[in-house]
Amino acid sequence: MYYFLIASLPLLEIGVPAPLTTADFDEMLEEALPESGRRAIFSYSGGAGFPDTCRVYREMAAFETFLRTRIAQKRAERAGISFTPADPETYFSEVDFGLAQASSCANPLEREFIVDRLRWAHLDELALGHDFDFDALCIYRVKLFIVNKYNDFRKESGTVNFAAALEKTVGAADKSVKEA
Repeated sequence: MYYFLIASLPLLEIGVPAPLTTADFDEMLEEALPESGRRAIFSYSGGAGFPDTCRVYREMAAFETFLRTRIAQKRAERAGISFTPADPETYFSEVDFGLAQASSCANPLEREFIVDRLRWAHLDELALGHDFDFDALCIYRVKLFIVNKYNDFRKESGTVNFAAALEKTVGAADKSVKEA
């Protein structure tokens, strides 16, 4: 049990900058976990690729597969393509509601934020009954990855990146027109 470590962790909220980085948290875990625990928890490095090293990561892998399948199904429906994926043994009803909200958003960042809220809600469900154990550490680490993902999004850098992409696109179009 990891009472002191977990009790000392700052509260995480999606959409609010994290008071620590994943590297800071990993440093804390280096000292607190045995080698087998470090191997298991550090096997996840962010994103959708959850390893099969602990219960939380296995559960999130199943959830992520279902979530991405439902996203693909919604996109296929909009494109007029019909496919019916097999429903998993556990049905995640909040996914359909969240994806309906996300599909109505014009802003891609807001759509991603809604999808991350679905992930967050599932992590909260996984946390039930796991207040001070290894699962709680795994859940906190996944949540920290989600929170830190938004720390790098800034309007200024987004505007600069968009302008550069637009210039590259317009420049390539101008070049092809001149060559024709």
